[in-house]
Amino acid sequence: MIIPEKIKIGGHWITVEIVGDKELSDDLGSYTNWCKAIRINKTATTTTQIETFLHEILEAIVIIYEVKIKHQDLTIISSTFFQILRENNLDFKEGV
Repeated sequence: MIIPEKIKIGGHWITVEIVGDKELSDDLGSYTNWCKAIRINKTATTTTQIETFLHEILEAIVIIYEVKIKHQDLTIISSTFFQILRENNLDFKEGV
């Protein structure tokens, strides 16, 4: 999976940036609602970047739609979702 430069969630365009770890205070990723941006740590492995991308998408959904969920639960859901997609080679493109 190549991480796209932007994604749409609801009616919002979210920019996606791959940045250095210093810009993230050594975190793997972040979502900032006021500027609608996901940032992913470029020093992480490719699979960790993808898993973090899925996690930050869920973070954005939680914030945009004011979903009440504990961060630990969101982390479990995003990690498991990543594993299911990856290990089952799931791709929802038409004609595949």
